Amino acid sequence: MAKIHVNTTINGAYGIQINGSSGTVRDNIVGGTFGTLITGSGMTLTNNLASKDINYFRFVNPGGRNFRLLSGSPAINIASSSSF
Repeated sequence: MAKIHVNTTINGAYGIQINGSSGTVRDNIVGGTFGTLITGSGMTLTNNLASKDINYFRFVNPGGRNFRLLSGSPAINIASSSSF
């Protein structure tokens, strides 16, 4: 089962920011009003969804912290099948 971390209270310059490293950032949903939603120097970015419009992800009720996906969500079946 995937781990889900939802932080609806922090404002910042980035959604996911990784500097000075190499590796992979994958299988994330990042939404918000950040300047850049995902950035990483030397990182490989795969299977991530990012949008400044929270409605894009088609969550049941993000305002009520219900982040289950509705039918037709672009996040359905997008994650990689390999394990970490």
